[in-house]
Amino acid sequence: MLKTMRTRSVVSFIFTCILAFGVSSPVVQAASVILKTSFGGLETIPHTLLLPQTATKAGDNPTFQVIVHSPYTYLPTVSVDLSQFGVASPTTTPAGPGSPNYNSDSYYNFGPFSIGADITDGLKTAFVTVTDSAGDVATTTAQIIVDNIKPTVVLSDISFSTVSPRGGDYMYLSGKVGGTGSVARVSQITMSLTDESGRPVMSSVTGGSTMGYNYAGFNEELSASTDGSFSRVPVQLVDFGDTEWIPRATNFAVELVVYDEAANFSNGSLTVLVPKPPPPDPCAEPGACASNVLFLPGIEGSRLYRPDYNGGTDQLWEPNIDGDVQDLYMNADGSSTRFDVYAKERDVIDELPNGWNIYKSFIAEMNELESAGIINDWEPIAYDWRLSLDDILNYGNDVQGRIYYSGDLRATSTPYVIQELKHLAGTSKTGKVTIVAHSNGGLLVKRLTELLGPAESARLIDKMIFVAVPQVGTPMAISAGLHGYKQDHVFGLVTSKSTARTFAQNSPMEYHLLPSAQYFTYVDDPVVTFDAPLTDWISRYGSVIHSQSSLHQFLIDTFGRVDPQTGDINQPIQFNNLLLTNAETLHASLDNWTPPAGISLIQIAGWGVPKTVSGITYKKKDAGVQPEANFTVDGDGTVVVPSALWTSTSAGATNYWMNLRAYNSDHPFLSSFGPTVFNHSRILETDAVLNFIYDQINDVTKSLSDYVYLSTNAPANSDKRLRYALHSPLTLNLYDNEGRHTGVSTSTGQVEEQIPGTYYTEFGDVKYLFSDASTPAHVFMNGYADGTFTFNVDQYIGDALTASTTFKDIPTSPSTIVALNVESDISTLSPMQIDKNGDGIVDATLASKLNGTVTLDTTPPELQMTFSTTTKSISFIGTDDSGTATVTATTTYPALKKKQKEYRGIATTFVTARDESGNTTTLVYTEQLPSPSQRDTITLKALAYGSTGSPQATTTFRNSSIAYKWR
Repeated sequence: MLKTMRTRSVVSFIFTCILAFGVSSPVVQAASVILKTSFGGLETIPHTLLLPQTATKAGDNPTFQVIVHSPYTYLPTVSVDLSQFGVASPTTTPAGPGSPNYNSDSYYNFGPFSIGADITDGLKTAFVTVTDSAGDVATTTAQIIVDNIKPTVVLSDISFSTVSPRGGDYMYLSGKVGGTGSVARVSQITMSLTDESGRPVMSSVTGGSTMGYNYAGFNEELSASTDGSFSRVPVQLVDFGDTEWIPRATNFAVELVVYDEAANFSNGSLTVLVPKPPPPDPCAEPGACASNVLFLPGIEGSRLYRPDYNGGTDQLWEPNIDGDVQDLYMNADGSSTRFDVYAKERDVIDELPNGWNIYKSFIAEMNELESAGIINDWEPIAYDWRLSLDDILNYGNDVQGRIYYSGDLRATSTPYVIQELKHLAGTSKTGKVTIVAHSNGGLLVKRLTELLGPAESARLIDKMIFVAVPQVGTPMAISAGLHGYKQDHVFGLVTSKSTARTFAQNSPMEYHLLPSAQYFTYVDDPVVTFDAPLTDWISRYGSVIHSQSSLHQFLIDTFGRVDPQTGDINQPIQFNNLLLTNAETLHASLDNWTPPAGISLIQIAGWGVPKTVSGITYKKKDAGVQPEANFTVDGDGTVVVPSALWTSTSAGATNYWMNLRAYNSDHPFLSSFGPTVFNHSRILETDAVLNFIYDQINDVTKSLSDYVYLSTNAPANSDKRLRYALHSPLTLNLYDNEGRHTGVSTSTGQVEEQIPGTYYTEFGDVKYLFSDASTPAHVFMNGYADGTFTFNVDQYIGDALTASTTFKDIPTSPSTIVALNVESDISTLSPMQIDKNGDGIVDATLASKLNGTVTLDTTPPELQMTFSTTTKSISFIGTDDSGTATVTATTTYPALKKKQKEYRGIATTFVTARDESGNTTTLVYTEQLPSPSQRDTITLKALAYGSTGSPQATTTFRNSSIAYKWR
């Protein structure tokens, strides 16, 4: 029976069969003995094995020999049955050697005979019969394999013992031998080396037994294998006196020749690159060199244009008029309504017309890295941020510096973003690129690596730095899309909130930034809240919205919605269901994204800007709603921290917080329109972030304390802060003792935030001021219409409300001036002073109530008249239900005549009681002077009542007098 392939791997053998007549013989006893039978006349297996065949195949011409020992003078008769080999009557050659002698060995040769192609593979048997002169008979059999199947050999791996192999080192070969009917062995190893053009470096070397080639190792490995495989068999690389001939080559090829026992053979080869020691790394030393940089800005961070069709261009973004934004409108499917909108190479927003730097300092820093030779090149990528991420990455046709991502000219086989990434990698000192991405640029990078795949991404990119990236969205996108919050320019003088939200309604960029399903798994605050009186809204959506499904239902609904352009800006609009669904599908992938292996990720979140929107609260107003913002300090004014630091540190991300609150307090920024703060749009202008990115690109490691405002943990949040909210037709302004202002400038119409650590914003009809509770400040409000106002002062520690004061439903007019002061925290809030008509006279003073509500008292105080037994005169006392009242009196005396020493005649006295709200009660009386002794009489003339800022109502008395007598 044939052995398994594992058994066939034993070194070749010669089959013999020895049978003896006697105790040891399995046949009948006789005087003659068959000593041996054997097949001969076969080839010797070539190469290093140098062994005869022990199996046969079609086309071979073997012989068969029988050796017999006989004690008789006469030779035995030998017959052989070779029928299994296709031989009917084999020819017997003369016996040998020499003449037969008594008690001698005789040799009988049969053949040669031919193995025909019709003989099937397998173990074949020859039957031998010997009859001696005494008539005794001995029989035996001999077997040999017929094998017509060539072996197979696969060389699957070549590895080396050293990084840079030379003669004398070892290579390790792995592969598999099989496919034959008899035992197969490696009989030859040939090694050849060529250069990069395929030219031989030296003649092929075939290993022999003296060359250290490990045939025994191969065949021992095969003997031990159940399936013919061999793994990492060591073979020494002979040097022939020159150890460098291998390093001079580029390609290293090995050929194995395998023979089986029937001398069938085949070969297998494998070519690998010769391992080379890595060249000296010019960037090994920190700061020696760095990767080229690709920068992807955020939404609205690239200028957009269209041709003016007079040979020039018309800039659409930044816009100069509403019509520029309307040229950027999108169709309902998210495509551009215009076919000719384009960006320009490298044209990202450096600074705004108002002097606010956006990327100006960052651009200067990258230019410095290039000019210093630290990097070879960098590029800011201008892109059409209105579009979907896939449109931006799949298109981008550069036509003479105009980059079309939409319209008829967008199609290209070399999409611009990917093309520039590959170009920068090709010219980089490291062969790779560091990507810096701000805001929406980070979402673009995530999608870019998905489209490239992990291997190609790792080949092109070594590091990604995300700055303020809304990875799972941010609530401000809801308020921006529904109400145009913070999307107008110069308070609507350039572009309006209505135009802005009409633009956003069909723009994929708006939907990318909405809170995704994953956002709600991490952030506890609802993104929409409905006040209790809004029963119709609550019945449709619940009292809060805190899931993607409920947000989706709310955004696409028609209930209570208005036209985005013509409708009341305080009423929500209907979102685009198709674009919303597309964005949700996109985030299902992006929110589970991790950086590809081999690429490091740094995430930087802005923190401490208290006007970061965390949600909207809708309150009932007339037949509609009034939106009010909910704010958090845990963000940069746009993106909340949990979204900016979304990718897990377990996936390799490193997180940093940028303390914008502290930075703004220490670094007031002066633009051409006055001071302003550093926030989401300007975070890349802070020197802490700029210096950190500079060092990361330059591969320079410094102590985190060198960057002062950066930390790897959330900043401490234990300081008190104040938020002022004004619901009214008044302006809201804050001044400090140095005259610095936070609010809307009356000269430029721009928001100015001159006081360090203060912020201003408006949401719907509500104006908000934020300040630290540590600096004395003065609040001034100026009316611009008739109505009433409500003013809230709230004190927070972190996002926790700790105290509040409300002044509610206070009447106002276009001339009203309101003032109050604060020394530090809410407990130092002064009374509110109200000059209703702007005449410089305080008409009402309202004391604050800690954790209470103050309303304007319109009821005049009481004026009580009594007689003082101490002064022996009439006295007056003022009382008021809502507080205290003060009493003042003025008297008009008759004129003194010449040499007259006392008044004679009628004196008129006005006695006024005034309460804290400015309401008055005035009594007018007269008396005859001089007064009689121990007697006083006054005549009541009139009594006047008046509320704050209102004309007094007067009652006139007739013949009313009061007389006093005493002793």
